[in-house]
Amino acid sequence: MESAPARSPWCAMSILPDVLCPGLSLVFCGSGAGADRDLPPSADDPADLRRKVEHFAPGMLAFVGKRAAAITLARPVDYGPQPETIGSAAVFVLPSPSGAARRYWDEAPWFRLAAILAT
Repeated sequence: MESAPARSPWCAMSILPDVLCPGLSLVFCGSGAGADRDLPPSADDPADLRRKVEHFAPGMLAFVGKRAAAITLARPVDYGPQPETIGSAAVFVLPSPSGAARRYWDEAPWFRLAAILAT
């Protein structure tokens, strides 16, 4: 049995401020339920996501996992803030807290997001 990391993803996510969504200040987005490799192409609709983000105008869009971000931004992505915006929303990419993605887990981007939101 694999031992748990010193900090689990759920523990790190608890450091995010309690006031994440007054007026949709932050929206989390992922690829849908299931492993990325099992998701059909129809699970992705970047144009629809862009329309919704532009309509609701959150201050930030945080992708949980690289897949949805890479498809939406049409380029490879790294964790952390991204140089482009979608509408007026800043874009941030976070490691997935899924147990299936445990080998990619890094709490640093979650703490960086929390610091940005706290300012």
